[in-house]
Amino acid sequence: MRNKIYILVILSLLLVSCSRKKEQKEMTMRLRDINELQLEELTLSKTYTVRDQYYENQEHGYKHVWEEIADWMHHNTRVGARIGVYGINRNYSAYINLNELRHDDVRFEEDNMYVSLPPVRIKVLGNDMVPDAIHERVTGLRWRITEPERNAMKMKAAQQLDSIMNESNSPIVEELKTKAQRKAQKWIEKVIESRGYTPIVTFRN
Repeated sequence: MRNKIYILVILSLLLVSCSRKKEQKEMTMRLRDINELQLEELTLSKTYTVRDQYYENQEHGYKHVWEEIADWMHHNTRVGARIGVYGINRNYSAYINLNELRHDDVRFEEDNMYVSLPPVRIKVLGNDMVPDAIHERVTGLRWRITEPERNAMKMKAAQQLDSIMNESNSPIVEELKTKAQRKAQKWIEKVIESRGYTPIVTFRN
């Protein structure tokens, strides 16, 4: 009789183990199928100026003194003003790539389901930045502001915004990632609870 009970207990444990492994695989695949889980969005704005090349040269310096003198004379002998001020908006998304979920990132322990999520990442949403012309003025003998000039300064401004978002210790980035983690945690906890388990959610570095 005792042997029969012992065998039944072993079989029961094996069935539970097989069931858990099946559910672990199903849960992992279900989450992976979502791919990128978009969590938070952020828009940064920047104003940039298009002006004579003379000012850019002044910032970067000259190899020879005569180059600086010639540039100064060329700039100051032209009558009029030439300036364009524009603004762009750059959109960013905080997301988790659930396709990076590993098999051992989902596990069970009694009534608890442990899920270790991939880290929150940030990416640019699109590159179709349409600049707003805040101020544009060309007078006298100055030449008009060209589209290549506008585009060059627009891309420079976009790169400056991207550099802010690429700084791991940036307060803006930290706040965005914190909000994204909270949202991801709440979402996955609801998914786990719907399956009858107590959720324990962490994030990989």
